[in-house]
Amino acid sequence: MDRALAGIQTSRDAVRKLDEVASTAKSSSWPDQYRGVVGSEPGLYFVGLEHLYAAVSDILPGVGRDAGYVARHIASRAYDTAR
Repeated sequence: MDRALAGIQTSRDAVRKLDEVASTAKSSSWPDQYRGVVGSEPGLYFVGLEHLYAAVSDILPGVGRDAGYVARHIASRAYDTAR
């Protein structure tokens, strides 16, 4: 998680953010994300979840594809922040 972008100053803040996301996930049984990117929590990502993007998202070939998407998203955020 990108602490500066997420407004996290301490480890306690990080735990609080993760607790917020976990409580949301518990109510819907899955985190609110698109292809592993959690829009409501900048800097929080998932890979390896069942049917994250496709039926094979939880096995090696699918995880690699999904991780590539997440990596490109992180790189684009870093580029946008650097400008």
